[in-house]
Amino acid sequence: MKRPFLRWAAKENFCSCLLHNSSSTATISTLLKIHAFILRNALDSNIQLFTQLIVSFSNHIPLLNHARLIFHNRPLHTHDTFLCNVMLKNHSFSDAILLYNDLRSATDPHRAFSPNAHTFTILISKSTNSSTPPIHTHVFKLGFCGNSFVSTTLVDLYAKFGEMDSAMKVFDAMLEWNPVVWTTMFVGYAKVGNLSIAMELFDKMPVKDIVSFNAMLDVHVKSGDIAKARNLFDQIPDKNIVSWTSLLNGYCNAGDLENARRVFDEMPAKNIVSWNTLLNGYYRNGKLKSTLSLFMELHSTSSSSSGTNAPNSVTLISVLPAIADLAALEIGRQMHQYIQIHNLLDANSKIRTSLIDMYAKCGDIKSSLQIFQTTETKQSSTYNAMINALAITGHIQTALDLFSDMYIQPDTTTMVSVLSACAHGGCITQGSKLFREMKSVYGITPQIEHYGCMVDLLGRSGRLSEAETLVNVMSPVKLNGVIVTSLLSSCMIAGDVERAERMMRKWNDLELWNVGNYVIMRNLYLKKMMREKVEEMARKISMVKETGVSYVSGVCGIEKEVVECI
Repeated sequence: MKRPFLRWAAKENFCSCLLHNSSSTATISTLLKIHAFILRNALDSNIQLFTQLIVSFSNHIPLLNHARLIFHNRPLHTHDTFLCNVMLKNHSFSDAILLYNDLRSATDPHRAFSPNAHTFTILISKSTNSSTPPIHTHVFKLGFCGNSFVSTTLVDLYAKFGEMDSAMKVFDAMLEWNPVVWTTMFVGYAKVGNLSIAMELFDKMPVKDIVSFNAMLDVHVKSGDIAKARNLFDQIPDKNIVSWTSLLNGYCNAGDLENARRVFDEMPAKNIVSWNTLLNGYYRNGKLKSTLSLFMELHSTSSSSSGTNAPNSVTLISVLPAIADLAALEIGRQMHQYIQIHNLLDANSKIRTSLIDMYAKCGDIKSSLQIFQTTETKQSSTYNAMINALAITGHIQTALDLFSDMYIQPDTTTMVSVLSACAHGGCITQGSKLFREMKSVYGITPQIEHYGCMVDLLGRSGRLSEAETLVNVMSPVKLNGVIVTSLLSSCMIAGDVERAERMMRKWNDLELWNVGNYVIMRNLYLKKMMREKVEEMARKISMVKETGVSYVSGVCGIEKEVVECI
């Protein structure tokens, strides 16, 4: 217990002890009673006790306004810098600036406010953008530019918003540099894409700690330079679990799962983040069986070590999609049981949506519906998952009915889901109406995904002329190769050679190396018995594949369309 001030009266000590012991646990009514006791006994002249009272009020959001009222009506002499800083800390940035200006402009000597270094670190850290010239000016005017904490906070602010020229000016004006400000600077330059200056600053650091090593390692990983990441990793004197996990993530991002597994096995200690990193790496690189195998290894390890590194919601969000893509229904049911046994179903809404998606892709739409119906608080993501699930299992009208019955505002993803459902069901009238009403009724501006769904819907319905018109009115900035591939597929189905060739001449440069477009054209020419054109497309396919950078675009919708199966 905090020792009371020996020179205080008994009532002052009593109130101070009450406030200290209940600073974060007291109820609102208790704090109000303490305040009333202080007023009745004229104890508000005690500046330490008065400050303690305001701090206690400020810890309770419902009492913030009450704290402000007390502060503005405080006795004249209860005006120290610590008290003012407490109030600044508990205001939003705009309100804190207004309060700071009021305090600085006070003409009454009893209300005089002398900001200290902590005042400026509070104001700077609250900034929501880098436009803080008045604060920066006051920092220099009042002589705080030499304060390491203030300057470091200011550098961090400018770096956070990519204002590296301003950050460098503050950095250069500092009397001494600590590892934190060095790290802030090179990470800031890396974020704006200037890796050369970032590495130059890192190399110039006189003393590097583990935080700076890990930060630079993360820079190399995020830039995709796994060779530099490995080289730096080998130089770190005292590697910690963050170092190991960062390198592991780098190999996963590079698709080098063999080295990723080797790093994972060599780790002196693993936490759940390490396991999740490799799990996610396996899934993102299409190693679905390896994902499930690693999860079983994790489950076995955590079971034998009394729950250490137990799977969490992040783990499950990587594993459930792998089960869905494998259509492994029985494993999915076992996973669902595991989630229920460990009370993880409500830990993260993404788990519910992943389960809805998993059951649908495994063909068990009843289980998807059961999870949806038993979800007490349905979010837009819950509806989106269920609409998708109904669409991919052929329950188009039910999906559209569910959209109509939504009692919350749909979002951008919802509109993609419902338009995709219309495309799969050939609901041209409903789809067109929804697309037209997106802005006027739902307040959603159509994005590239929505245009793609409409092109897919029109193409599947055989209305190729309208689909082509929609593509042509889109600016090249908005248009992407996925939409072109979708329309080409519809042309191939309809046998429309002229339109397909027109699309290829006009838009194929969007994805010149998309082998899928050439495959579609080859199949179209085969369908029309155009032998010379077939041979021409075959040569282009071989040429693109030989470059080693060919790929096949997906098409709009929730399902993954197969463009070619050789």
